[in-house]
Parts: sequence; structure tokens; C-alpha cells
Amino acid sequence: MEWQDPVAESGKLGRVLVVDDVAVVRKFIRTTLTAVGYDVVEAEDGEQALRILQGMMGPFPVDAILSDLRMPQINGAELIAYFMRHYPAIPVVVLTAYPDVELAVSLMRQGAMDFLVKPVLQDELLPVVRRAMEQQGMRKQAGHIVASSTKEDAMGLGRVLVVDDEADVRKSVRLVLARAGYDVVEAEDGEKAIAAIKADGNALLVDTIICDLFMPNVNGMEAIAYFRQQFPSVPVIVLTGRPNIPNTASLFKQGIADYLVKPVEAEQLTAAVNKAVREHILFQGQFAT
Repeated sequence: MEWQDPVAESGKLGRVLVVDDVAVVRKFIRTTLTAVGYDVVEAEDGEQALRILQGMMGPFPVDAILSDLRMPQINGAELIAYFMRHYPAIPVVVLTAYPDVELAVSLMRQGAMDFLVKPVLQDELLPVVRRAMEQQGMRKQAGHIVASSTKEDAMGLGRVLVVDDEADVRKSVRLVLARAGYDVVEAEDGEKAIAAIKADGNALLVDTIICDLFMPNVNGMEAIAYFRQQFPSVPVIVLTGRPNIPNTASLFKQGIADYLVKPVEAEQLTAAVNKAVREHILFQGQFAT
């Protein structure tokens, strides 16, 4: 018998698993989300969260997971890594106190969708959960799970726009990606990148953008903000020689796909692009006729 999603049938906006050892935090999130139509399941630690997921039926036991980092029993970092490994189709949002921002960013690089800093505000919580539901809905409609990319199972090649003011960097990236089978377009700064993507007349002709942060004319932060606003379906990978945790957190909040530090290994670069292109193919598949 074909599995039916009980949450969808009930008319709820979606089911969210909240994992936090602080009852007050769970209560605030539950009250906020149920008030607008979400179904909320609570767990006070990692072990209880795993029991809940394992006891649920169907390919999508929940539509999103919000998990704290510091908890007894199984700690949050281990738990979130487990979620992303065993439930890769379910968006994971990290709940953290400010001292854990660096770890939260690291988890986002591994695949977590976003992070929220405690105390969580309603105006921050609802947009993030809404975006998680949109992402999950897209994956359900596409009918398959986006798994972690590997060299052996890379699927579907495409066009990559590389934006960097250093010619040697552009050349190195182009050679690595061309060897992997990608078509590469280059731009030496943000202004030329914006002109290049506009000239295509269709953002879907670019499957991924790799962008440096510090460049003349239009800098990387400005260019990335433009790309995310105008072409939200196109994944953006940051490539920088000057990593900065606050900048990294801000960029992940804007929705970048990954954050790579120069000099980047060929295998790491290819894996990041493979994953980004998979996500873009998934998005296109949602609208395929």
C-alpha cells in the first residue's frame, strides 16, 4: 500500500521535531509554531529524538528538525550529524548559543540548512521554518533524496560561473571543473559576473556560481546578495582567502550552498560543486513538465 503523509492529510503546514533539553525553549517553539498551523513533536535529548524518528512510519517522518547543540546523552553536534547522514532529505536547523556559532557554521557546511541563536525570536523562527518547509516540499515533489555527493556518483554536469579577480585562481578552478566535465564561465569581478549572468537572459543556464569575497568594483558580498535576490534557485559557493566566522554566518543566512577557503583541494571543490548542481537539478525537476 502506498504511504500517505498524515500531516498533509490533516491540513497542517508540516511536522517539526524540536530537540532541546530546556523545557521553556521547547514550549516557546511549540507555541509559536502551532499557532500558525504546524504540528510539533518534542524531544528533550538526542536519545528521545532518535526513538521518535525510528517509531514513525513513512519516508518523511517529519518535515524539519530543530536541534540544540548542547544536551545530555547524545550531544547536539553528534545528533545533527546523524540526522544529516540518515535523514538527508529532512532540513535541519541548528539551535545554538552565541559561543557555538563557529560549530553551527561547520554543521551548515556539512548540510544543516540554517542556525538560530538563542534566545530565538518569533520573527526569526517563522521565516526559517517556512523556508525549511519549502525546501522539504520541493524534495517531496521531486520524488527523490539529495544524497551527499561523491566522485563515483556525481550526476548531471552543468555550467559553473567562477567569479574571482585572481587569474591564477580562475584558471585552477576552471581546470579542475573542466576535468570533471563542467562547462566553466569566468568573470574577474562582481560587476562582470552580474553582466555575464544577465547576458544569458536566463539564470537557469547557470547551474552554480563560485564567488570570491574581496574584489574590485562590485565586491563579493554585494554580488552574492544580488545573486541570491535575483536568482535564488542558483546555488552560490563562496571561495575566499580570508575566512571570517561572522561573515560566514551571515552568508549562510543568505542561503549560500558552501564556503571554501583558498587554496582549495581539487576533490573538495569538485564535491562542493557536485552537491550544488544536484540541488539545482532538483529545483529544476520540480518545474519540469
